[in-house]
Amino acid sequence: PGLSQVTTAFDPAMAPDGCDTWWFWSGLVPARPNQPWEVVREQIESRVLSDCAHYYDGLDSLEIARRALTPHDLEQRFGAPEGNVYHVDPIISRFAAARPAMGLGGYKTPVPGLYLSGSGTHPIAGINGMPGMNAAKTLLKQLRK
Repeated sequence: PGLSQVTTAFDPAMAPDGCDTWWFWSGLVPARPNQPWEVVREQIESRVLSDCAHYYDGLDSLEIARRALTPHDLEQRFGAPEGNVYHVDPIISRFAAARPAMGLGGYKTPVPGLYLSGSGTHPIAGINGMPGMNAAKTLLKQLRK
């Protein structure tokens, strides 16, 4: 499983004329593997490209370059603990009113004027803009009162 897109379909300037940029996010890799990240990165890359080649004809022969980011890379580059792009693990006990934690799931916090938004709030990362829109609507509703 994963998410894939040809990003040059949205912005052709991302690649030279006649070329495309392909992006894939598996999202399902170990946070703390039993082997060094250099080894695990190569294993993951190989498996992902092999699996995706079944759906994208010529993927293996069209590649010019790649950059794979592991959870370790995301942690080092962005400070995201264990490379977690969700900020709060998306487990059943951390959704809707319980995201990011009980008492903080409605965007408004116990601190007057402080509202939460982002990947750690409902409905989670990957649903672009929804947490911010929901937080803004909550704030506007409070301002009308």
